[in-house]
Amino acid sequence: MLNGYKHRMYGKHKYSDPVNGRSDCKYGCGCWVGSFSSDGPLGVDIFGLCPNNPMDGEPLRPNIDYEDVVKQRIKGLEKALSQTKIRAAKAEARLKGPRKQLIKRLEKVEAQLTELRRKLSTAADMAIEIQSLRSL
Repeated sequence: MLNGYKHRMYGKHKYSDPVNGRSDCKYGCGCWVGSFSSDGPLGVDIFGLCPNNPMDGEPLRPNIDYEDVVKQRIKGLEKALSQTKIRAAKAEARLKGPRKQLIKRLEKVEAQLTELRRKLSTAADMAIEIQSLRSL
């Protein structure tokens, strides 16, 4: 909240056709885009809200609008981070159940493989014994 104001609504930057590969925001906020790079004032999203483009009329003092836009961006990033953490926690929780089941299944398959190896070894020993008896 700015000096009793609610957060203001801002429009996006507007870029004209590039001149020499670069286009400045038409609202004069300092943001620019180019063919291979772009930049602007610290904290301002060059494709997001423009501090010099308030939807409710004339800009306040530049620092007030700039601070408001940056605070709104920070709040949006914090919200996105919080939502990402929640989604990650849910994904980890979903993986825990199947992971335990997969570990149990793996242990069962390993036990079966050990038993098959033992039986194969026994069968090989018997085949050698039968072969030696036939040669007598």
